[in-house]
Amino acid sequence: MKRKAPRKQETNGKRQRAEGEPLESGSTWETREVLVTERSQGGSSAFLLGHTSNAEFMTKYKPLYMLGKGGFASVYAGKRRADNLPVAIKRIPKLDVSMRSVTVNGTRHKIPLEVLLMQKAGGEPELVGRATAVSILDWYDLEQHIVLVMERPVPCTDLLEFIDVNGPLEEDEAKVIMRQLVDASIQMHSAGVFHRDIKSENVLIEKCSDAPRVRIIDFGCACILNKRNKCFRSFSGTSAYVPPEFYVRGTYRAGPTTVWQLAALLYEMLDGYLHFTTKGFLCNEFNISSDLSQDCQDFLNMCLALKLKDRATLEQICRFKIAGIQRTHLIVILREAPHTPGMPASALHQVQRSYQAMNIILR
Repeated sequence: MKRKAPRKQETNGKRQRAEGEPLESGSTWETREVLVTERSQGGSSAFLLGHTSNAEFMTKYKPLYMLGKGGFASVYAGKRRADNLPVAIKRIPKLDVSMRSVTVNGTRHKIPLEVLLMQKAGGEPELVGRATAVSILDWYDLEQHIVLVMERPVPCTDLLEFIDVNGPLEEDEAKVIMRQLVDASIQMHSAGVFHRDIKSENVLIEKCSDAPRVRIIDFGCACILNKRNKCFRSFSGTSAYVPPEFYVRGTYRAGPTTVWQLAALLYEMLDGYLHFTTKGFLCNEFNISSDLSQDCQDFLNMCLALKLKDRATLEQICRFKIAGIQRTHLIVILREAPHTPGMPASALHQVQRSYQAMNIILR
């Protein structure tokens, strides 16, 4: 049985597709200083070189219909003619594409930053489907557009539609999805990729098995993460999910921002109707429901802490097991927490109080 919730009245926070409004101007077609050098081994990264022939593109791929259109790009469903592999085809005006220099087989080339980031997050084309991030298969430098050809999981739906169809998700359902998102975020950060725009429209749910499989798409707002604690001063992503510290300080970091956006997604999955916004949360328009399990409330409180020193890290919420944690696992975490550098004291106290109230003795 799904957790039932009454249909809320129309509000500004009612669930709808976010406009993806960036808080910084779009990048221009330009040559920048070399930030990353990718060296292929045995030519395995040769696909990074791309192609320049529209005729070659049309010979290899068949566009079918539009999947969506945003502020900077249009995305079409298509297939690879040789084997009918479903693909997504993204067309981006060159003026809106940021380029980077990479070294392939000893020669420097300029490629779209998005291609480089997808290769880092999803791996080489021959590894299609193995990573949580969708794979980049090809890219084309045409006269006025950059065209990216990507893996298109079938059958699938985005998380926004999944929630709209299913309503509020059970905590166990949300846990399966959230666990994959946390793991994927850690993997992307380890690969030097900061997505910056994790939201329901950018999360696909594959429906090819009993348990939903999560896939992450749209690296158009992503950036290279050279240093784990790098401080960013301009935000590119969806304004609804900007972390609160950006409003206060004008800066943000990869880890705390990703934790904030993941918690916003969990809130939306469990509520089922409202579209989370940071500004709304700051104005107390969103409350963590007491109908949720104490574990889930603790998780959301840890991740939506306004102060950075109190917000959990990705590694900590990974250990938390996401809104369905076994009690014994949490006790282990709490026992170890005092010895864990940077463990938010307020978050620890919140969870301890919850379990003390249930007469669980933490030794």
